[in-house]
Order: sequence, then structure tokens, then C-alpha cells
Amino acid sequence: MRTRILDEAVRIIAVQGERSLRLRDLARGIGISEPTLYHYFENRDSLVVAALAHRYRIELSETIDPFVPAVRKCTTQAEFMSVFHKVYRDSIAPGRMAVRMTRAEVVASAFTRESLRVEIKEIMMESLGPSIEALQIAKDRGWLRPDIDIHAFAFLNLSLISSRIFPEIQGDPDLLAKWDDLAFSAVKSLIT
Repeated sequence: MRTRILDEAVRIIAVQGERSLRLRDLARGIGISEPTLYHYFENRDSLVVAALAHRYRIELSETIDPFVPAVRKCTTQAEFMSVFHKVYRDSIAPGRMAVRMTRAEVVASAFTRESLRVEIKEIMMESLGPSIEALQIAKDRGWLRPDIDIHAFAFLNLSLISSRIFPEIQGDPDLLAKWDDLAFSAVKSLIT
């Protein structure tokens, strides 16, 4: 039931914005009583925080989950580079701009909500953990520069993909193409 509540809250927030989330309407929309919501969430703000964290977790996993098994299957540096290129290409696809906007909104909200900041920190560590393990395999195989800190490298990649929202806001296709080239070149320079 908790996941069902969160999914509906995420849907409402995504379509209408956080301020439009009304507990009464949410409960009615999924066919439960309003007091049932309070069984799962202390108050509206705790529901909003949980929904934002839930949304962040889902959208982060869409980026990271395919990466880990793909890296583990690599047998050469060229295959590893191809996997990296695919992750970046898929992550910066025009249809993924909404995901980057969500990340920006959730992270910005985390600066004013301590409970959300704690949730986001945990989600990032959970989500990046398998990615860090896969990157360590690549480093052990000599596909990453030996001086690279794997944790920092994982966060760099997440940050680069997420920060594409800034040139996207400009709406200049030439700027986006140059940003994409520069971002991928920066990552490529860290691969031996």
C-alpha cells in the first residue's frame, strides 16, 4: 500500500506540482481513507519527502541499473568504452530532460529539507554502490587510470549527466552539442 501511495503522490507532483498534493484527494484517488495515509506517513510533508525520494530513486535507477551488468560483461577496454558511451548517449537523450529536471528539483528541495537530504544521500550511496563495484572491476583490469578514485568518478559521472540540464535550459542545440562533446571527452580522458 505504501508504494501505491507513493506512486500516486509522485504522479500528482510530476503532473501538477508539489503544492497541488492534497491528502484528501490522494486518498480518494487510490480508494483509501485519509486516516490510512497517516498510518504510513506522519503528515503531508513526510509524504512529500517520501514521494520525492521515491521518484529520485526510480529515476536514478533508470540510469544506473543498465550500466552495472553491461560493465561486468565487458572483456576489453573497447567494450567498456562502448558501454560508457551508450550510458551517456541514453542519459542525454532529449526524452530524459524531464529526469534531469526532477533531479535538480529534488536536490534543490533537499537543501531546505534535512529529512530529504538524508534520504537522497542514502539513495545515492545505495544506487551508486553497484556502479562503484563495477568501476572497480574496470580499474582492476586497467581500463581506468590508476590514480582515479572510483567513488569520485562515480559521482562525477552522475553529476555530469544531471548537470546537462543547465545548457538544456538555454535551448541552444549548438551549445548542447558542444557540452556533450566536452563532457564525454572529460570522462574519456580518465579512461586509460
